[in-house]
This record gives sequence, structure tokens and C-alpha cells, in this order.
Amino acid sequence: MSGNVRTLLIAAQIAVSIACFGFLAVVIDWPGALVALNDLGFASLVGGASVFLSAQFLAAWRMQLVLKAVGVDLPFGEAARLCWLGLASSNVLPSTIGGDVLIVMALSRFGRSVVKSITGLVLNRVISLLATLLCLPTVLLVPKLVGVTQAIRPTSLVIFALLGLAIVVVSIIGLRLRPRLAKRWSLIREMVESCRNQTGLMAGTLVISISILGLGAITIQLLLPDLSGKDTFVPILAIVSLVMIAQLIPISFNGLGIQESLLTTCLSMVGWTLESAAVAAIAVRFITIGVSLPGLLWISFLWRRRTEPVVGA
Repeated sequence: MSGNVRTLLIAAQIAVSIACFGFLAVVIDWPGALVALNDLGFASLVGGASVFLSAQFLAAWRMQLVLKAVGVDLPFGEAARLCWLGLASSNVLPSTIGGDVLIVMALSRFGRSVVKSITGLVLNRVISLLATLLCLPTVLLVPKLVGVTQAIRPTSLVIFALLGLAIVVVSIIGLRLRPRLAKRWSLIREMVESCRNQTGLMAGTLVISISILGLGAITIQLLLPDLSGKDTFVPILAIVSLVMIAQLIPISFNGLGIQESLLTTCLSMVGWTLESAAVAAIAVRFITIGVSLPGLLWISFLWRRRTEPVVGA
């Protein structure tokens, strides 16, 4: 991708983010939002941040297990540091370099196989997506959210699925046509097959992923006022699943604006005021950024000397 095209894409993403925040600025009642912010309370913020923090440790554990399944052994402390490095990149730094790319670079510096690292991180993403898809049917338990899913036409889903399949097929053909890449493709296939033989481990990572989504829902729940007599966990879990699916398409800068506008809209549909929903959505963003900041301290990992030989890189 040329520099000009990349610049245009980033500019378009920034424009989308600004438009989404502009939408929130127009639709919410600012005096009401200030009241909702005052009602939020420090204890709710600390509770939400603590739950979100625990979810990141689970995410690091999942990454450690998936990488181990493909032959990349990491101590948990190192996995946690690298997970925070990726989190910081995704939420603080411009997303021209993804968090997974930085993690692969760091693992390479530590002497881990690049091919195995990439395979493990891709599998980590796939497991996370599968967990989100498994939680998505909770939307059907919230009648007011069904209208959101009805706006997604089945034909659109089919088109996206066919495009994804075409990309995979072209990639596989390209790998097989080039001898050096074909060798790496064989290695990737062997690693994926080894993961299939570790069903217990893979099932465990799926349970961890679902738990992470549940903790995300609890984080938001702690930032919202109680709706007396109503179960709020299931609706929020459904909303989290919807937002996670929507953010798969990188149409905004670092997800800014899209997450906040979707959370605000969906939360207001199931009973909260627009102002309380907007305050909670923005609080989630600040908690995410705040928790991710320590990851910036570990960027120096990319420049540390390798301690192990690279195998199969």
C-alpha cells in the first residue's frame, strides 16, 4: 500500500471518528450528561477499571496458551507484558502498526519463530471471534435489539463471507506457487493440525474468551445506573457482542467514535437514558486507554537482544 493511499485511509478513518463523536455531541443533552457523570462516582470507575484489568490478564493467559499450542513457549509474565504492548498500540498509538505486529516483532527479538508467532496470534484472533459469535445469539433474548440485527441483510453477510473465502483461497494458491512460501504454508498447516489434536486446550481458550466478554459486560454494567427490577447483564453482553462484530471493519481511527456511538445507541434502546449511556461509553474508552498505558513502557522489548536462536522463522 502506497504512502498516499495509507494517508487517505487514515484521513477517512479520522473523519468517521469525528462524525461519530459529532453525532453524540448533537443528540445528547449536555446538562443531563453532566448529572450522569456526577452520579457515576469514583467507586464505579475503580470497579469498572478493576474488572477490565482482570479481563486483560485473562487475555494474556489465552494468548500464552494458544502460542504454546503452536510451539511458542512463553512465561506468563512475558505474555502479559506483550499483551499490554499490543493493547497500548491498539488504543494509544496510531493503528498503522497493529498490536499483533508489534507482538510478533518482540517475539522475534526474543528468538521465537516468526511463522509460529503469526500463526498463534491469528488463531488467538479466530478464537476470540468464535467466542463473540457464540455470544451473539443473546441478542435474540433482547427484543429491543432485534431490530438492530434485522438491519443487517443476509445478502450482505453472504457477500462478506464469499469475499473472505476468496481471499483465503487466493492466499493459499499464492503460498503454494512459491517454493519458499509453500514450505512455510506446510509448517503452518502442521501447527494448525497440532492444535486440532489439543481439543481440551482449544476448548479452554474458548471458555476464557467468553469469560473476557462477560467481564467486558460487567465493566459496562458497573458504569451504568441500576434499572430496578431488570436483568441488565444479558442485554449488555448482547450489546458487547454486537459492538465487537461491528469493530471488525476498521472504518474509524482506532475504533474511536464507532464504539462510543454504538454503545450509546444500543444501551439507550434497552432502558438507559441517552446521557447515562454516553457517559458509560466514554468512561469505557478512558478506562481502556488508562489500563493500556503501561504497555508503552515495554516497547523497549523490541530492542532487547535475542537470547534464543530463531527456529523455523
